[in-house]
Amino acid sequence: MSARMWTGYADGLGFTPLLITNQNTLGRIEPMLFAISAGSDGSGHDRFVASIPFVLSPGSTLQLAETAVHSFEGGDHVKLEKLQLRYSASVGPYTSEAEAELGLQRLTAALLWSALEFNVGLRYPGERGAVHFHEQPLPIPNVEPMAYIGKVTGWQATDGHYDADSPIVRPDHKRLVRFEGGRATITAGISSDNFLKKLAEALQFPGTASVAKDNKLRLAIEVCAGHRFEISDNAQFVALVTTLEALLPDSAVSPAAASALAYAHAAVLEARNQHPVESVEWSQVNHLLSRVGKLQQEAIGTSMRSFALAAVQRHPDLGDADTTSLALRDAYSVRSRLLHDGHVDPALLREKLGFLRQFVPKLLRALFLETAGA
Repeated sequence: MSARMWTGYADGLGFTPLLITNQNTLGRIEPMLFAISAGSDGSGHDRFVASIPFVLSPGSTLQLAETAVHSFEGGDHVKLEKLQLRYSASVGPYTSEAEAELGLQRLTAALLWSALEFNVGLRYPGERGAVHFHEQPLPIPNVEPMAYIGKVTGWQATDGHYDADSPIVRPDHKRLVRFEGGRATITAGISSDNFLKKLAEALQFPGTASVAKDNKLRLAIEVCAGHRFEISDNAQFVALVTTLEALLPDSAVSPAAASALAYAHAAVLEARNQHPVESVEWSQVNHLLSRVGKLQQEAIGTSMRSFALAAVQRHPDLGDADTTSLALRDAYSVRSRLLHDGHVDPALLREKLGFLRQFVPKLLRALFLETAGA
């Protein structure tokens, strides 16, 4: 725990960690209720600082005892802090909020650059936070946890507060308290006996080796198994849709569509041959000709629904065919918008991700059993 941070844990406030057991897992919950710390310098002339909280993917940590600072010419600096559940990067100070807003954008890009340079997973919130000011400065009481803030800062009162889990632009000359909300950290352990039984069960299937030899099914299962290592909903969603795409065989369009496509191909070929072979125009039209050729295969979204619905018909326990078809159509539409625009409505994404988390593993399990002859 930072020397400048007060932290409340459940087991220190009358609660005890819980042990959860069932047939397959053992788990332990160790809740941190909250932590508070001084969130600004709280003195001096008017100035503003931009900050972004972030976390690194499992297996990656910053070797950071408490804070680290890099100063630039002119007095600006970038600072790293280790909080209870996350890290915080800040840059400034700036003389105006407008400058700090630009600094926040630049800091976002700097975090992405660092993730690329060190090849680590990094996640930060996209939604902006805000500083909440008191109508009048609030005197610091003599009881914990707020008394702790007065002890480490020397403040007699506070001007406001903000949450540590959102990017913000803060007035660093104000006396601000930073709140870091807690969460229950759940560690689930799989019973070794049950894991061993599942290994033995699979080894006894008649065609277990066929699963390993089926490159598309094997790849799909590997992608699905790896999606939980992704630390954002966006990345998990894309991974699960990719799992379905990995399963798809090449599927030709209908005869009527193929006939129409043949006419289109002939027309583009004739247009291409109107230009000298070495010309830029010939190359441009030839590229279009190549794209027309790829239209002989069914669209991915359509192929995905057809493939999944065929599996649902063979395995009715996967769900209702019509409901599943609509859910897959919507999920692929969200995937297209996400990759095209870089973002979608978070509530919509969570809804479709919830469907994929349920459907994709069930589908893979059914295909595994089918391929293994179980």
